[in-house]
Amino acid sequence: IKREYSEILTHSLATDDRLDWDKLFIKKNYQDFIYNVPYPVKEQSNSKGIFSNLFEKMKAGKINEAYNTACVEYENEKKAILTEYVKNRQLFENEKRERNAEMLFLKYYFEKSEKSAVEKYSKMVLESSEYPRNLILQHKITYSTSQRTLAVDFLLPKIEDFPTVEEYS
Repeated sequence: IKREYSEILTHSLATDDRLDWDKLFIKKNYQDFIYNVPYPVKEQSNSKGIFSNLFEKMKAGKINEAYNTACVEYENEKKAILTEYVKNRQLFENEKRERNAEMLFLKYYFEKSEKSAVEKYSKMVLESSEYPRNLILQHKITYSTSQRTLAVDFLLPKIEDFPTVEEYS
């Protein structure tokens, strides 16, 4: 652990942690609506004969009633699923639009060296960088527009605070 902390600066300077602007934008689209449930199929009767006409009429009435009920249930379920899909798609599109506008705004002002944009970008870089697993990120970022200088103050534990034993067996 002691070695990991003592090599943070060396490791950080050797690593290019710049953010890829293209990866900050949401480019994917919401999935297309697919409803794979087949439409209800009406049962057909195959009986033929002299006495079957009476039974056929009774059976046909029940078949028609069951078929009509199945069709109404199918349409209601499809409508409910479609309504949920439209709601979720709208939420996704709103989040995508807001995120992309925010990143476009950040990129524009970062390239103009605007103080808050540079500090926000720097904070994003720090948060996406790799550090020793036990390090709690406590930092303060300050950007001087006039001097074009970025200062990052990290609060790190003292090396003396680490145990000197390398391993126990």
